[in-house]
Amino acid sequence: MNKTLLVGQRRRFLFYGFLNVLITQTALQLMLLTFSTKFATFAAQVINISLGFLLYGKRVFMVKHLTLYIAFRYTLISILLWVLNWFFIYILNDYGYSRNLSAIIILPFLALLSFLLQKLFVFRN
Repeated sequence: MNKTLLVGQRRRFLFYGFLNVLITQTALQLMLLTFSTKFATFAAQVINISLGFLLYGKRVFMVKHLTLYIAFRYTLISILLWVLNWFFIYILNDYGYSRNLSAIIILPFLALLSFLLQKLFVFRN
């Protein structure tokens, strides 16, 4: 793979990822104040999937045609990321961290995993 292309993808992923995370995390933080962790993380993941599929597919990985098969693979990794998010919020909460802080702590790890899975599994060339 062309190193320049990879650097560009990483930059675009960080930019659009920041935008997506800002919107998703804002929604998650607000929902965690009122709703259960499971519902809040699920609703935030729905927002993340909707924005992410279009932003990452079209703007980061430059896919010309987003197919149902690509959407299916994207949805699969999104479900995995939602389960991991939910699980680790519960684990960190058991160790005394607030649910809100737990969501922030796990964020960089989920972002890295998301990039790798999208690059290697979803939007691969």
